[in-house]
Amino acid sequence: EALKGSNLAGQNAVFGLSGESVFGFATTVRVKRQNPDEKITKGELKDVIQKIQELAFIEAGQLQVSKIGREDRELDMVNSGVISAKVDGNLAEDVVGKVGRYIEIGLFTSFAERGILAGISELCKKLDANFVAATSQMYSLSKFLCLNQKSPFNAILIDFGGDKTDVGICYGGGIVSTKTLDFGGVQLTKEIASI
Repeated sequence: EALKGSNLAGQNAVFGLSGESVFGFATTVRVKRQNPDEKITKGELKDVIQKIQELAFIEAGQLQVSKIGREDRELDMVNSGVISAKVDGNLAEDVVGKVGRYIEIGLFTSFAERGILAGISELCKKLDANFVAATSQMYSLSKFLCLNQKSPFNAILIDFGGDKTDVGICYGGGIVSTKTLDFGGVQLTKEIASI
């Protein structure tokens, strides 16, 4: 109702997902190259990232089953980003243009149930707004905090909400895992009140 009173017609909408609506993790893959003396191309890197995303999607399905015990809910990847890259064991900010036998890529991916994303899309249609993207809030927060860091960023990020608490683990400049805890401000207030 509050959004109906606002004028969002034609505006772009980006949604930050948190809590149990989204979960994310890191997947690291080491690939042996066919031609180690040739420079790594953007296409080669893109192929490696696509393979990691496919593996992450399989892992996400398994995590969903262990988390809620159901296989029937379809997942969509909401974001994916390189958190670490190495060529022959040496850290690299960008592997494109480098030569080496092995590429190692760490990729953070987050997923949400397709129904949640469909609901957001439908809301945007009703508001005449352009649904641009949905992303994990923890991923966005970690990227923001890493912007001005001169050395790799290591931290535990905590978003303490009313009913839930989101936790993100950052290591080496990228987020590697997120988790939602069933504890928030409401429970804390009740505990304090009972003292």
